[in-house]
Amino acid sequence: MAEKGVKPEMTKKEKVFFENFQEYTGYKRSIFMIGITGAGKSTFCNFLANKKVFDEACGFASMTQQAGAYKFNFNAEDVLIIDCPGFCDSKRPPEDISDELCKVGVIAKDGTDAVAIVVDSSERFSDNHRSALIQLEHMGGSLWEHAFLVFTRELKIQKEFGVEKGEDYIEKISSSEDCPPVLKEWLSKTKRRFLCVESKKKFQNEAYRNEKCTKIFSLIDQIRKDTKNVRYNSSIMKQGAKFFKQLSEDRKTQEDMQRLAIQMEQQRQDDKQALEAAQRRLGEAQRDANEKNERDVKRIQDAHNRIDEMNRRHEQDRQRCEQERRNLYTQFH
Repeated sequence: MAEKGVKPEMTKKEKVFFENFQEYTGYKRSIFMIGITGAGKSTFCNFLANKKVFDEACGFASMTQQAGAYKFNFNAEDVLIIDCPGFCDSKRPPEDISDELCKVGVIAKDGTDAVAIVVDSSERFSDNHRSALIQLEHMGGSLWEHAFLVFTRELKIQKEFGVEKGEDYIEKISSSEDCPPVLKEWLSKTKRRFLCVESKKKFQNEAYRNEKCTKIFSLIDQIRKDTKNVRYNSSIMKQGAKFFKQLSEDRKTQEDMQRLAIQMEQQRQDDKQALEAAQRRLGEAQRDANEKNERDVKRIQDAHNRIDEMNRRHEQDRQRCEQERRNLYTQFH
């Protein structure tokens, strides 16, 4: 364990990883990108970079499988984007996210100015968002002090609700009684710091990108002011990584318990079937014994009936003989 006040040395794995990101230094602003799987996080990163530097997904699947970083220039300022795998990915084990968060801590060893939480504005706020919110809670309390929301797919909002800007719709719905509780909670925790953006290249122009980047930089400056330039640091990211590692271990324990429960249920079913088979065999044996007993009783009864019939005939023959004897006696006397 490192002494108090002394920064612990990086692990061998972290050192190897860090060598690939030595160029990401000297930036004026930095943004850590997180969000729910399929929300368009990597597309938004490409929008900021103004070129394709991160793989994008089609549909609700996560294309970001590893943490990545890219430094771009806007208004003569270097900005670092750090892209992290999406949350609530049912196909992604928690230990993978834990590893990637550790890598993020290496990339942004001095911390990040802001955390952009990317949310799909066209998707209904559901249990998936609630689950993501719970997971983010374990990333450290100061995450919300550094966070702002990015609602993607602004064009769909504009067309569906007839608004000029997506932000107008978010402001309107968040103030209404119909606002989903999860959305209210997201906005409350981020102190209503948000913007809407249409990240797809074919719907963009330079003026639109400049407007959104300026808005983002304004949000980052506000976060810097509110936090007195204290960055969201790598030790907190490792706290989040620790949570996902524990989540992974809990999931494995749960899976082991589920497998054990399945095995016990299978054993119970097998025992039940064996018992039912034994009961069937016992029933069949008892039925066979009863049938044999009935046949034996019937044979004995038949034998008694034959004896009774023979005795009856014998008596009839005796009586006939006796009558004939009497008739002969009478005839001769």
